[in-house]
Amino acid sequence: MIFTAMLLVPGCSNDSNEPLTSENSKFNSGTASSAAGETDNTASSRPESLSEPLEIPTGDAATLIEFIKNVTSLQPSTREEAMIMTQAVLGASNRIIDDKQATDSQRRLAVGKKINSLEGLWEMNSPGIKQEVIDFAKQLSVDRDPQMMQQGKSILFGFSVQAIASGEDKDYEQFKVKTLAWLADGMDSSDVFNLVHQAALALQKVEREEEAAEVFQALGTAFKDSSDEKLAKEAFNILQLAEVFRADLDIKFDELALKGESAYPPLKESIAALLAMENPGGVVFDRVRSMAELLERSNFIAEAIETYQLLENTYKDNPDEEIQDVVEHLVTRSITRLSLIGKPIQVEGILTRDGSRINWESYQDKMVLLFT
Repeated sequence: MIFTAMLLVPGCSNDSNEPLTSENSKFNSGTASSAAGETDNTASSRPESLSEPLEIPTGDAATLIEFIKNVTSLQPSTREEAMIMTQAVLGASNRIIDDKQATDSQRRLAVGKKINSLEGLWEMNSPGIKQEVIDFAKQLSVDRDPQMMQQGKSILFGFSVQAIASGEDKDYEQFKVKTLAWLADGMDSSDVFNLVHQAALALQKVEREEEAAEVFQALGTAFKDSSDEKLAKEAFNILQLAEVFRADLDIKFDELALKGESAYPPLKESIAALLAMENPGGVVFDRVRSMAELLERSNFIAEAIETYQLLENTYKDNPDEEIQDVVEHLVTRSITRLSLIGKPIQVEGILTRDGSRINWESYQDKMVLLFT
């Protein structure tokens, strides 16, 4: 839903200043309750009937904010009442946003209330709601408040992402340029990161792999030194994933399967290059390990052993305990197991359970399972 993009932007919050999400949104159940915005646990006196539009008081921003709080504390019992309350909140919010005497915090609160109410109208499939949201976003995108301006641009960009993902917009090159410009002008924040990541995924969804890879690369580069440790880690993984895509391991394996062992060197070089990256992480480990397993299943035993050995040498001292565990219990054991193929095994001296000797000649050319 397009409101996902809207709810990512800063400032769209409830009275507790927590970001609006699908969990705390009042419209996620599809009911008419609290469609005008946030509610609290305090019961408020209400008219016996909400059959007529609520009168919005005259006064300053503080008066209008108090009115909004009173309205949003009511519990509508029908869709019609919810619509009346929503329109009242929208009207009061608009007055605050347009009030040149209102403070930045008052205007930002009004924007949050309006977005919350627009979300309610969206969930109720109100006629013309999409255009109403777009028009509001355009208004915000040129606001004097930088934070509100960023909100508007974020909403508009979210609609652009949705249009690409749905196939409505097929100008992929222009969208890529727009996305890269958005990233360059953006802030070091999870909001920008998430929207650009959504843009790259949208390009992937419509099979525009080259454009998606370019956006992923730019996103990783922009956030690899982020002050947010979590974002920096995500950016690191994205950069390594971009390198994995560029390595074209699947294409090179197909060549190997078609032409035989003579086509192995290009695949080997690409695998070695990935593992030679600075601090190769879990993304590279998983990809190279899957390629080693594919080589093994395809009976390229020597090549599989070599790939497993490269993995073992690269990751045996990796600080990630989970990776170390996989290396020890799967990678190293795979090397040992595959290295035994085609080699004779000393079986003299092995006896049956009753202590008698085994006539190994009777097992010649047969598959035998040995265990200790």
